[in-house]
Amino acid sequence: MVFLSKRYRMDKKIDGGAVESWSGRDLTLDRPVTIRITDTETEIGQRVRMQAQALSRLEHPCLLHIYDSISTSNQFAIITESLPSRNLAKDLQERGRFSAYEAVQLVIQIAEGLASLHQAGFAHGGVEAHHIALREDKTPVIIVGPPTGDAVKIPARPSNDISSLGKLCHLLVVGTAPTIDVHGRTAIHPTIPSSLQPILEKALSDHAPWSNSSALILAFQSVLHELKELEFQAGIAKASYLESEKTWFAPIFAIVSAAVLIIGIGLLLAKTDLAPSLVENVKQVVSRNKSSDQQANNTVLPPLEDLSRQEPLPESARLPIIDIIDFDPEGDDRLEHPDKIKRINDGDASRGWNTARYNSREFGGLKNGVGLIIKLSKNHHVDLIEVGATAINWGFELYAVNESPGSLLEWSWGSPITSLAELKGVTKVNFTDLTGSTLLLWITDLGNSLPVGGHRVSINEISVYGRPVTN
Repeated sequence: MVFLSKRYRMDKKIDGGAVESWSGRDLTLDRPVTIRITDTETEIGQRVRMQAQALSRLEHPCLLHIYDSISTSNQFAIITESLPSRNLAKDLQERGRFSAYEAVQLVIQIAEGLASLHQAGFAHGGVEAHHIALREDKTPVIIVGPPTGDAVKIPARPSNDISSLGKLCHLLVVGTAPTIDVHGRTAIHPTIPSSLQPILEKALSDHAPWSNSSALILAFQSVLHELKELEFQAGIAKASYLESEKTWFAPIFAIVSAAVLIIGIGLLLAKTDLAPSLVENVKQVVSRNKSSDQQANNTVLPPLEDLSRQEPLPESARLPIIDIIDFDPEGDDRLEHPDKIKRINDGDASRGWNTARYNSREFGGLKNGVGLIIKLSKNHHVDLIEVGATAINWGFELYAVNESPGSLLEWSWGSPITSLAELKGVTKVNFTDLTGSTLLLWITDLGNSLPVGGHRVSINEISVYGRPVTN
């Protein structure tokens, strides 16, 4: 039996390596603990001691609670809460996958724990499913890496953690990690809900990733409500399917039972003159049923259009936007926060251009809407427009013109190309026959009330994909 000072008993070695983990007991408070010991004469040991001392006061539900630490001449020990027995990787192996709503809930909690590390100046290096345990209340907790162990990657950067959160979310929803396509880009599985796809794509992007963990958390939170609704509807659909299966099975069971009864009677009358005709009638009944089944089985249903993923046409490319202008023709000064336009597409999803705050989603009855004019370099075939916003259940109309003559108020926008409502998170709109050099995103509905009261829309990203117009 091994003791650490006079207070802690070391019972069983859980893991070896540069930082050993032991299950043990706090003899003073009579409670189970985990004891992690490292050699301070090594580089890893020095790093772990420095991290633990700097983070000793850091408290977050997704980080192991540090109870105590003990230093000797060449060893440093960290005493933490006892490690939970449930492991996220094992849970995933048993379940196969999580619903998108469950997965995003878990990842948000883990991301918040990592964000607290980042704010303290540290990073994990890349969280994976086997790094996460689940407490009895199902709270995820990071059991590998800081603050009680060394980072899993050196140097560890917050960007590593953000990318790993995207991979973890994909793994939980699909059951497999994202793959790499022939162009070397990360491919998101098409079964990922459409509202979640762009969030994961950005988390896994090398060129325009989320600027920080807080921005990623906000993006995940913006789609939670929709994912919950999808889960609810999936539950209803499953229940309806099972009920219909029961309804279908009942008449089949009755037909089979009747056929068995008739055949039994036929066998009993096999020696009578009625037998041949009775058996022949049974054959005709069975033949008709078999023919009907074959006809039903051979019916070809029209293929369903796959709407799970909307992407630009293969030849499309992201078009340069030369200017974005706020448009408020019914406002007193005809301006709507022009100073915040520069926040659109700046890579920080936690902020953006926003409308003024109104007392109703219909602009308080003061105006019909406000908008953003998006100017392209020249006429293009527009295949897809992508708009990222933090409002919930907002709506807009989209207009397009080929030229931009005169002042803004003299432009004739004509009829809207499309009108969308009840939007959340990132919205993608595909087009098959749209050309234009200037677009107007005209906000008609400010969406749900803000937690602090009032209504407004914040837009942090606008991307346009298309092709040049060829004569």
